[in-house]
Amino acid sequence: RHHFTPEALQLIIQAHVLSHVNYCLPVWGGASKTQQARVQGALNFAVRVAAGKRKRDHITQARRSLRWPTLPEMVCERDCLKVRGAMCDPRAPAALRSLFTPRSQVSVRSTRASDRHLQIPRCRLEATKRAFLYRAITAWNALPPAASDRVTHAALRAFIRKRRLAEM
Repeated sequence: RHHFTPEALQLIIQAHVLSHVNYCLPVWGGASKTQQARVQGALNFAVRVAAGKRKRDHITQARRSLRWPTLPEMVCERDCLKVRGAMCDPRAPAALRSLFTPRSQVSVRSTRASDRHLQIPRCRLEATKRAFLYRAITAWNALPPAASDRVTHAALRAFIRKRRLAEM
């Protein structure tokens, strides 16, 4: 790391580390907390290398300056984009589209959230709550109303990322 400029280190890490983590997000999203902590540790190490921090230094500010998300943020963004794709894309398989039912079709009560919220399936086990369907619907329902009105995939992604950066 001493032979590269900080910009080159960021580019190398984005190309070789973050791209692999993004590719494996479907697996890491449903993994146990222990496994997610291991992946987050690898991401933290990547932030340390890119920012030039030592082992015992805090990396929260470095991650914010690099604008790199944590693993749960990456999983949440991906899940929301997949839900939007399943609901809005006419080419999405009907079986996948049928998994996401609006709350208004299930309940007779009319509430503010019944228009845009999705029905969450019943789950009794924590392992079931880590499954894609439950995790994705929970993430979608947590989005503000302005997010579900986004027309395109890119607009929703930009909204989620801008919201995440504003929270940093």
